[in-house]
Amino acid sequence: MSNKPGSEKTTKASIPITGMTCTTCAITIEKGLAETPGIEHANVNFASEKASIEYDPKKVNLSQIKKTISELGYEVATKKSIYPVGGMTCATCVAHVEEALKSVSGVVSAVANLGSEKATVEYLESTTYADLWHPLIWLSFMFDYQLYGLNPGGYHVTNLILHILSTLLLFWFFCRMTGAVWKSAFVAALFALHPLHVESVAWISERKD
Repeated sequence: MSNKPGSEKTTKASIPITGMTCTTCAITIEKGLAETPGIEHANVNFASEKASIEYDPKKVNLSQIKKTISELGYEVATKKSIYPVGGMTCATCVAHVEEALKSVSGVVSAVANLGSEKATVEYLESTTYADLWHPLIWLSFMFDYQLYGLNPGGYHVTNLILHILSTLLLFWFFCRMTGAVWKSAFVAALFALHPLHVESVAWISERKD
């Protein structure tokens, strides 16, 4: 088991690995993962043929982790699915679709094709539909689509509105807890200017956080 000092925001993943024949293989993979920048914790189990990792998505992604394991002589068990995607009209639309798909838990890579209007998604074999199920987020995107169509500006407006509501809720909570109005307002203002996860406000695809 390998550990590094944790960062502010990490993601956990259970990665199925093929090609291991002994515990030495597990140790080799674990060491290789531990030396990969961005991976905070790695534990490879030979019996279950899985690697449990905790990583910083700002520094490393599943595609890079898969490449690291491949370079060590082993493979990550993945599946590929093709999904129809309507409404794409330009390269920017393709980029938005790919970005949104890559942000989904368990997705290793995603390639959208404007001509065929399809997206090819590679994901970990251990990924279940429950990992992909974010009903409130999808409903909010459906609502945005009805209002703004494919105009990304509207989606950013919704993110901003949600952030403002979160700020007001934080202010109300601290007021109820402490009774100090001005101190509560100061804390809420700090959160409004610099939330813990800036990406959740700035990126459309990170609304789920």
